[in-house]
Amino acid sequence: MNRNRLIDGTRFLVAATLFGVFVPDATAQLRNPSARAYVDPPVVTVGEPVRLVVEVTGVRTIERVIPGRMPSAGSAGFAVAVRAGGSEEGVVANTFMLTYEFVPPNAGSFQVGAFQITADGRTMDTEPVAVRVNPRDGSEVAVRAWVTPARVRAGEDFDLSAEIVSSPSTQLRFIAPDVFDFAEQGSVSGSETSREWRLRAVVPGEFVIPPVRVTGPEGTYESEPLTVVIDPPVFEAQTTVEAGSIWVGGEFVVRLDVIGAAELDEEPVLPETGIFAEFVGLVDSSSLVGNVPPEMDRDYRFRALQAGRFEIGPVRVTVAGRTLVTDPIAIIVDEVPTPEEEPPSGLLLVGSAAKTRAYVNEPVVVTYAIAYDRMADAGWPSPGTASWPSFDGFGMLDLRAGGGPREFLVDGRAFEARGLRRLALLPLGPGRLSVDGAVAEARKPNRFGGWNRATGGPAMTSIVLASEPFTLDVLPLPDEGQPASFRGYVGTISVNSWVDRTRMAVGETMTLEVEVSVEGHVETLPDPEIEFPDGFAVSEPEVSTDFRDRRGVLSGSRTYVYRLTAVAPGRYRIPVVEMSYFDAGSESYGTARGQPFSVTVVAGGRDTR
Repeated sequence: MNRNRLIDGTRFLVAATLFGVFVPDATAQLRNPSARAYVDPPVVTVGEPVRLVVEVTGVRTIERVIPGRMPSAGSAGFAVAVRAGGSEEGVVANTFMLTYEFVPPNAGSFQVGAFQITADGRTMDTEPVAVRVNPRDGSEVAVRAWVTPARVRAGEDFDLSAEIVSSPSTQLRFIAPDVFDFAEQGSVSGSETSREWRLRAVVPGEFVIPPVRVTGPEGTYESEPLTVVIDPPVFEAQTTVEAGSIWVGGEFVVRLDVIGAAELDEEPVLPETGIFAEFVGLVDSSSLVGNVPPEMDRDYRFRALQAGRFEIGPVRVTVAGRTLVTDPIAIIVDEVPTPEEEPPSGLLLVGSAAKTRAYVNEPVVVTYAIAYDRMADAGWPSPGTASWPSFDGFGMLDLRAGGGPREFLVDGRAFEARGLRRLALLPLGPGRLSVDGAVAEARKPNRFGGWNRATGGPAMTSIVLASEPFTLDVLPLPDEGQPASFRGYVGTISVNSWVDRTRMAVGETMTLEVEVSVEGHVETLPDPEIEFPDGFAVSEPEVSTDFRDRRGVLSGSRTYVYRLTAVAPGRYRIPVVEMSYFDAGSESYGTARGQPFSVTVVAGGRDTR
């Protein structure tokens, strides 16, 4: 391949050491200093030598020569000669001629970069010069292509490489073949005379890669077609339990790893856990498409209900039409451990409500966290298993624990806390409601326990902590001033609505968009009730929700998009969207209303402008 590269600077040290020897006659008349470079001859055939001459005139001494970029010399190397006027016959006085000889191994058009010469304390640059190298008689321009490796699995990467040889030009354009039926193209790299395409195999089978085309001033050239074999991916599925210890009331995570797949045909079928555990929900789902092979994870949270030794049955997964079955997992569920009677003074389990007084159905944010006094001991504890209260008398909505450590004071002592769980409790009825304490495990490195070979980490000490219970005084919602449209939402509501047209023909469809914004928990928001006129067929709304939790203040919005298809001509009124709420801050009711719309429907085919 033809590549322009810098010549090894050591080859010019020979010339530099000779400059002090060839010093012209100091009494000669000096002309204006100048420097130029040229090749002799400017056109050669592969294998013939090329002489590069750098001529410097009007100077007494050359102190330094910095060469420009030059074509590769192959195995021929460089022959260096220096002639100076006044010391060699035939050279004008106060002139230096530096001659370099190289043999280009490949055909093409090459450029020799500018030389920088320092002489008599002045710096001069030559202009770049070009040399054209023609192929030998009988040699043909050819495009060579190859695949590495030629056999891969679906989901793996392979490289398609191509180079053009014996081309007299470097003004070339490489055109990649179309492989999108069975592969995806990634990065591209290369030089003036070569290219490399990174491809990812997608479809199993044996495929022909069409020729790589290269176009240049002299014409278009093609490689031979290639063959790549793509084997089906190897799918594997396995389950593991992510928990340090498991006890009654505590939650644990079952992780499903599917290797070789970036997506599943359908959601996995989880095993029945009987009476010893209940399914809480999907915690996380991730797809590592960039991995080779790709990998997909599912994390499922369960809550242990009964102590004993149990087995979590196989999980069934369908990938690319194939069904995979994981091995069962044996687990041991212990009774809830007794919290430490005297836990370390610098370690606490804190469970706190954002308020001690609330109305029925008013969201109360509760946070559970491990609190740690850094001054008492070194090393942050990591959370282990936790058991939560039953939260009887409350509706419950999980929030993201999120956020970094926060500081607070306990009896005048500074602690830092990292959240274990946050949730919004919704009191279902009035009265004083009690919430029992939680039990959680804090795990800390054992200073004297050495290394745990099973986990690959330091030996850990488990410390069982309990939080204090708390109570909440719950007030009933007042009857006085309660609007007829009130449906139990505690917070504040605002409503906006829009239509995309107010005139249409029978058979056409209009869009009504209703946006409801709240201060409070958006998941407890009731859907709007709208009495649509009989002249429309109305579809079920498309619903999207935006939930926000900023510094413990809950808010959000929910958007409803209705499609109304006109079925009869006439003039119709889309009524006001009305929603009522109870504002616990002002202890008063309020009503939010959108806008009404008048819509004219004409018979089909008539002008609806």
